[in-house]
Amino acid sequence: MGTGIQLSPEVAEAQGNGKPVVALESTVFSSFGLPSPANEEAYERSLHAVKEKGAVAAVTAVIDGKAAVGLDNSTESRLLSASEVFAKVSMSNLSVAIGKGWSEFGATTVSASL
Repeated sequence: MGTGIQLSPEVAEAQGNGKPVVALESTVFSSFGLPSPANEEAYERSLHAVKEKGAVAAVTAVIDGKAAVGLDNSTESRLLSASEVFAKVSMSNLSVAIGKGWSEFGATTVSASL
């Protein structure tokens, strides 16, 4: 079963240093959102826009039953993959996705990200 929140090293460092962190939903970058390759372009442009303003982008997701804030290279690949099995996670099922330890990649909506 999943518990707690998993911060990426970059997000954890930003929090420790008092640097601003911007949470981004992941649904738009998944197969639920934009088709490939538009999803990857939107992902890269979004991360760049946040970084350009001096903040750290923290894409949110539920990965193997754990709430993730910030993604690493392997989870980015899973998010952008057209073949990955996704579950759409909103505020209404976020606790279920984590509590039951969903094995699918949980692409978060804005409500779940907040």
